[in-house]
Amino acid sequence: MPHAFPVLNPETGQLDMVDHFNLAEVADMFEISVSTARRRVKTGEWTVWEPIPGVFWMTAEHIAEARERRTRHAVPSLPTAPEAGPPRLGVPVAAHDLEGMK
Repeated sequence: MPHAFPVLNPETGQLDMVDHFNLAEVADMFEISVSTARRRVKTGEWTVWEPIPGVFWMTAEHIAEARERRTRHAVPSLPTAPEAGPPRLGVPVAAHDLEGMK
């Protein structure tokens, strides 16, 4: 449930009411623990508004930025094409991963 706080609009010079979400609500949105959310704030991965030390609030823009960062890191890398050569029998194993042959 969003909580409205006044924020100064630099274009108009007026205070506009902007919805903010506390860190526990944001953690629920991302389906992570509050401690993980706090860690992301402390490392600077997430932008927050901190009116009182240790109390973190995020706007919809902050949440959208965090979601975009999360999905950008989730893009899987494409496998490289196998080297050309004679066909091989058995299970394909990368030369650098000989532990995978077990």
